[in-house]
Amino acid sequence: MVTKPNPFYLVDDSIADTISSLKWSPASNILAASSWDGRICLWDIKSTYYNELVPQPIMNTNLLDPVLQISWYNEGNVIFAGCIDGSIKYWDLPQNKVINLGQSSKAAAQVCWCEAVKLLFILSWDKTITVLDCRQSNPVYSRTLNYKVRLVSKE
Repeated sequence: MVTKPNPFYLVDDSIADTISSLKWSPASNILAASSWDGRICLWDIKSTYYNELVPQPIMNTNLLDPVLQISWYNEGNVIFAGCIDGSIKYWDLPQNKVINLGQSSKAAAQVCWCEAVKLLFILSWDKTITVLDCRQSNPVYSRTLNYKVRLVSKE
């Protein structure tokens, strides 16, 4: 690991292409990054005695197709991913297992977990908005829009 003077730090080179999304875990100091090389990498960000931040790589997975967006489940044990092939993935971190939740006809460009209603919102390049309850096999809601929506956020 190579470091630069504060406040910039370089992490290991686990990601070989452009980073598409960065998200902090809602439950810990873990930073997740998704990339166009299909990887999602996690780093535990530790603070030293001198208040320097040290990124420690902890795990990664390769979804094979470029990952456009990720979203954390509120307990910090699952990451949802939207991929360019239209697949929506569920990465169970404790078991290090990836499950396919669904498929859009075009890229799943935005994924957003909303804890208040316990649903996953997905925007696709095919102009659809889909809402998934991960406990059910079929979407709770799906609609094709007349226009492209570029962003969904719970913040």
